[in-house]
Amino acid sequence: MAMRSFYNEIKGMKVKDLPSHIKPMLSIDYIKKSISKAMDNYHAKASPPRTPAARKGAWRSLINRSRVDGFS
Repeated sequence: MAMRSFYNEIKGMKVKDLPSHIKPMLSIDYIKKSISKAMDNYHAKASPPRTPAARKGAWRSLINRSRVDGFS
């Protein structure tokens, strides 16, 4: 998906304008900011961690479901 958006950005550009557009993207600071932004987006979308009791209940429901289906 990132490659598609990058391609769409440069698709209409002239060849002589490409180096001035791409060169800032290859700096260490830009890469660090991009990774930081990606991690922030990931953490914003990730589900919050469950409590140990909730995890135990989830395992119990899976075990009970497998016993009903005849897997035990």
